[in-house]
Amino acid sequence: LVVLGLEWLRWQVRPLVQELERSRNAALTSEARFRAAAESSLDPFFIFHSLRQETTGEVVGFRLVYANRPAEELTRQAGGSNKGADLAAVPHLSALPTILQKLRQVVASRQGIAEEIRIPEVGNGNGQGRGEAAWYSLQAVPLGDGVAVTLRDITERKSEQERLTIMAQTDALTGLANRRAFAKRLRHAIESSRRLRHQRLLAVLFLDIDHFKLINDTLGHT
Repeated sequence: LVVLGLEWLRWQVRPLVQELERSRNAALTSEARFRAAAESSLDPFFIFHSLRQETTGEVVGFRLVYANRPAEELTRQAGGSNKGADLAAVPHLSALPTILQKLRQVVASRQGIAEEIRIPEVGNGNGQGRGEAAWYSLQAVPLGDGVAVTLRDITERKSEQERLTIMAQTDALTGLANRRAFAKRLRHAIESSRRLRHQRLLAVLFLDIDHFKLINDTLGHT
């Protein structure tokens, strides 16, 4: 009877054991795929877990639980540490005054955010002063009771955009604002004057130099 009872119990438990084994293998496969995808990315990638107040359940901070290799390299160069318990472990994020509020909003609303941010100067990690300010594309999505954050350095693209904007609004010969820049500034001034009404007056001075074209044509621009 004992042997029969053990065989019957084993027969009853076997499907459960097999299901647990399949679930474990699926979880291991999923984790392996996630790590392969995260480590193959060239962008710094972080996972933060929410830290909640015991009494109210309000999110009061975040704890770093994962960082891929580019993320580790980024924080190491900035003088940070991936072993930190909060956002201070990532200087590029902790340098933003509103980062805690942004991540709390992601957790509360279950809606991701994507925006371009200018990160102030952070340490360069060599003890020789501070690094330069940079532009990053910040993406944060909810992940369980936390957030997954991706940073992409877009400093070169923003610098190129700024250079093209300056070229489009600057006279190549004199370096002064061209007609396009003047029209833009004039529209802005008119709109500001209309909003403030009598609190701000606007005047435009037009200065014409007679026969100046003749000087250019005969003596040259220089």
